[in-house]
Amino acid sequence: MKRIYSILVAMLVGTMSLLAQTNYTITFKANVTMDKIQVKNLQSGVTKTLNKSDNVITLQKVAKQGGTGTPVESVEQSDFLQQTASNEVTVNMEKAGRLNLMLYSSNGTFVARYSNNVDAGQTSFQIGASSGVYALVASANNQKASLKIILTQSTQPSILEVLTNKPESVLKSINDVITFDDGDEFEFTGYYYSQTKVETMHSAFINGDKQIRFSFTKVSAPTVTTVKATNITTDAATVGGNVTSDNGTSVTERGVCWGTSANPTVSNNKKASGTGTGSFTVTLSSLSDATTYYVRAYAINAEGTSYGDEITFTTTKKATAPTVTTTKATNIKTNAATVGGNVTNDNGATVTERGVCWATTANPTVSNNKKASGTGTGSFTITLSTLSEETTYYVRAYAINSVGISYGSAITFTTQKVTAPEFDMSLRIGYIGLDNAYVSGSVYEKAGTGNGATVTERGVCWATTKNPTVSNNKKALSGNNKVIELYISPLSQGTTYYVRPYAIHTAGITYGDQKTFTTKKPATIANGAIQKAFSVSETRKVYFSQGNLQYQASTGTWRFAEHQYDMIGSDNSNISSSYSGWIDLFGWGTSGYNGKYPYMTSTESSDYGDGMNDIAGTNYDWGVYNKISNGGNQAGMWRTLTGSELDYLINKREGRLRGLACVNGVNGLILLPDDHLSGLIPDGLKFTSGATDYTQNVYSASEWSKMEAIGAVFLPAAGTRSPTTGMKNVGSKGFYWLASHNPNYKDFASFLYFYSSGMGYGDINSRYLGYSVRLVQDVK
Repeated sequence: MKRIYSILVAMLVGTMSLLAQTNYTITFKANVTMDKIQVKNLQSGVTKTLNKSDNVITLQKVAKQGGTGTPVESVEQSDFLQQTASNEVTVNMEKAGRLNLMLYSSNGTFVARYSNNVDAGQTSFQIGASSGVYALVASANNQKASLKIILTQSTQPSILEVLTNKPESVLKSINDVITFDDGDEFEFTGYYYSQTKVETMHSAFINGDKQIRFSFTKVSAPTVTTVKATNITTDAATVGGNVTSDNGTSVTERGVCWGTSANPTVSNNKKASGTGTGSFTVTLSSLSDATTYYVRAYAINAEGTSYGDEITFTTTKKATAPTVTTTKATNIKTNAATVGGNVTNDNGATVTERGVCWATTANPTVSNNKKASGTGTGSFTITLSTLSEETTYYVRAYAINSVGISYGSAITFTTQKVTAPEFDMSLRIGYIGLDNAYVSGSVYEKAGTGNGATVTERGVCWATTKNPTVSNNKKALSGNNKVIELYISPLSQGTTYYVRPYAIHTAGITYGDQKTFTTKKPATIANGAIQKAFSVSETRKVYFSQGNLQYQASTGTWRFAEHQYDMIGSDNSNISSSYSGWIDLFGWGTSGYNGKYPYMTSTESSDYGDGMNDIAGTNYDWGVYNKISNGGNQAGMWRTLTGSELDYLINKREGRLRGLACVNGVNGLILLPDDHLSGLIPDGLKFTSGATDYTQNVYSASEWSKMEAIGAVFLPAAGTRSPTTGMKNVGSKGFYWLASHNPNYKDFASFLYFYSSGMGYGDINSRYLGYSVRLVQDVK
């Protein structure tokens, strides 16, 4: 199994403090093949040679009190110690034994050590230390080897680079150290091709990364190319070049030279453009038209002047102004027309703008009104807009080039007169309430009528006088809608109104035929009633109470809930004769007749009535004997629905305006009044008639107040109470007592039920079951 260990380097301070020395390594680059670099300390005279890239010379700064490291013993290298990865070395043990690894700095100073028993075979080590040059010496049993490495990063583990595999060069490289003190000056001399000197540098700069970098270059004149001429006009052109190399000596001037004969030089005409390498462009001006010019880019350094390849260009011939014609106007409207022109010739100079100009007087120019349409030659068309109706306009096409501006012949046209369109308008009066009314109809333009008139608004207007206008009262349709489905409000009760559709357009306002209606007068209704009628038979209508019937046992008080969505829910389990809270779930027969009360919790039927025949009369109708504190406070004003009335209300009434809903977080059943069309409810709200899921109609308390304003009734799903099982189905099912009973079984009472799976009514003889009560009042 391969084993990997890490050598963690601790920088030890010995006789020579590492803090008192700073090591620098030397690298170089050149544009020619280098043989060697000679490094010399001009103060001490010590000289070291760096052959190609085989060795590294270390400049070691030594404090004046400095010392020296201990040279590392040169040993023979073998397969015993090898590099196997960028930061990894492998020791190949012939047999198990103690392995010693010693890490030395470039001057021989001891840095780190590893000593331990190691099994036979290969064992790998990772080395981490500060960047620099090191020697690693391994010994075990009779095996010994050394390896020179450079750590180029100070991460852990550091990158490990083997510079040579020659055993005799390991320690030689390590000892290639030149020491220096502050103020010492170095000389660096590079050689190539048989000892030919390239360059000598003094006082090379030392970077923060502790490396000295410098370049050796065989200098010559620069290398430069010439680029193709562009933007050629009658008297100018753009030319340029690219200095691709300074060949070792800085470019002190670059540019182009030109003439009317071949091979121009800087002695002819020249224009400079900066220094150094890279691309450049210059603009030649004051040239002669229709003339051929020869151009070369140039670059100058200390070694001489170089030229790029020669290019030629010919300036264009000077032009006359463009030739342009004006085309006839088409598509003439009340406020717009299509005009245009044709630039048949630019006459030698590019057309930079073309278009039309116009005015209400002859010979218009671009100083009047103009509209551009592109450049160059060719035909073009333009639509003029925001013109005045029944007005004569003069139009000329124009074209502009560097020479001047030309105009085509003038043409004239007269815009049309704006006329109002004809409309198909209809209006029907639907629901009429106390203070609002519902109207429907449409406002359509007849096809092919009207000229130039744009419809900006449609709607209905109304007043208490004939022929109402938009200055009285109006309600507009949204967007481009042409179908009228609107509630108009607020209206006064018992008042006759006149209403008619309208359309506003740019030619004026058009009105349709008027309709008339009279709002209803309020009926005399007892306190606590919702003032909207519900049909419960072909001839009978009722008003619903404002909320469920509630009872307080401690005071014997009856009341209607403050809100339709109020319900006692699980607190109905607190029923008792002394309970001071409110309850709204009552056993059959405890309506108050004959001393029976709604706080009964008995499971005995006799406790809820006086016999089977008692139910046949009105004795157990909740409204007969109860005075409602906020519902008139006198007996006999209210009653419960019968089963047949409920069947008509829910299943036979036109529109079947009912559906499950959730109001202010309470599940229940919504009923809409007779005079409200299915699905048409206050602006911004929606209602799904026939909904069988509580999530299909969801309203907040504020949204429900809008629904109540049109007479909507809400029956909470308050669940049921049983003395044996307690409260259940709260929020999921609704149960309400009815006044009817099964004629074959007089001891069976009827009740309404609803929940997500369905709704209807049935009979039950369990007198102790607690169901909710919602009272109604007959419409007189």
